[in-house]
Order: sequence, then structure tokens, then C-alpha cells
Amino acid sequence: MDKRVEILFAAQDFENLRRRARETGRSVGELVREAVQRQYLAPSESARRRAVERLTADDLALDWPDWESLKREIPRQVESDFAPD
Repeated sequence: MDKRVEILFAAQDFENLRRRARETGRSVGELVREAVQRQYLAPSESARRRAVERLTADDLALDWPDWESLKREIPRQVESDFAPD
């Protein structure tokens, strides 16, 4: 992180945040960043809904091999992923 913001809180609000931070083992800054992420930076409900609709659309054609072919391929893929260099 490389940007800093100064936020002024009412004394009681800050104490409540500090208490919550202690209870959860996190810093006040972490709580504030999480709240900002969740409220203002995360995709909106409508954007998430559109993404799910695209993923579940009838015209989404995925060409997966049959299960027997996949069962044979998995061990080969694991061996190649973990083979020494």
C-alpha cells in the first residue's frame, strides 16, 4: 500500500472501532479498509448477478472430455506439475 488517508472519527466511534479491532485481532486500519472494499470497491449486486447469468447461459458451450478421459488425465497432470526440474 502506498496511499495514506486521514479520517476523523467521533471519539465514541473510534473507541468502538478500536474495541472491535482488539476483539478480532486486527488493526483499526484493517477494519476500515475492509469496510471500504466491501461498500465501495466490490462489484455491485447487479454486476455479480450479470456474471452469474453469463456463466450459466445456455449458449455457454464448454467442451469437457468425458469423465473416464478426465480420470486418466488427472494423474498424468499431477505427475507433470510436480516433476523435478
